[in-house]
Amino acid sequence: MIIYYCIFSKPDIKILITIGSGKFFSNGIDLEWLATQSTDEVQKYIDALNSLMLRLMVYPIPTVAVVNGHAFGAGAFLAIAHDYRVMRSDRGWLCWPETRLRMKFRPKMLDIISAKIQNGKQQREAIIYAKRLKGQDALELGLVDVIGNEKELLDQAKRLGKNVLGSEGLDRTTLAMMKRDVYGKYISFDAQL
Repeated sequence: MIIYYCIFSKPDIKILITIGSGKFFSNGIDLEWLATQSTDEVQKYIDALNSLMLRLMVYPIPTVAVVNGHAFGAGAFLAIAHDYRVMRSDRGWLCWPETRLRMKFRPKMLDIISAKIQNGKQQREAIIYAKRLKGQDALELGLVDVIGNEKELLDQAKRLGKNVLGSEGLDRTTLAMMKRDVYGKYISFDAQL
């Protein structure tokens, strides 16, 4: 959250680009670790994760996820919470594995799905059948905006962000308000976000 507020307080930062390292964008929640936590700790963790996703969805600048490798479970949610996604074409999967893990989605995650994955085919393939989507598959389903090789991903993300901003830029307050209004049909955003 420190980075969130640091970027938020600097008006000269115009785009937020998130990228993983190595062969992972984010492998999601460590379920083995989570199983060792108390019920209260699990709830605190889930609440913090939900808060991160929701803050990202209404962030007052354009956000781009560079999916440089696997994005599984909560990692896939992290990617989809961004405004745009650029994914590696030759390596990595975008996957919500809950069906295969015999798990249910928590209510806030279902809200995010409703807000960000509205197409029936997207929901069927990615969410219900938990398919491991390669870059081309994710592009065809409209879950990512651009695919490319590893070396060009960051440049593609920067170009995408600059194109979204246009020559005039975007007012942060208006952009955040617009995101809240559009996604507010599906998600109740806390006042402190």
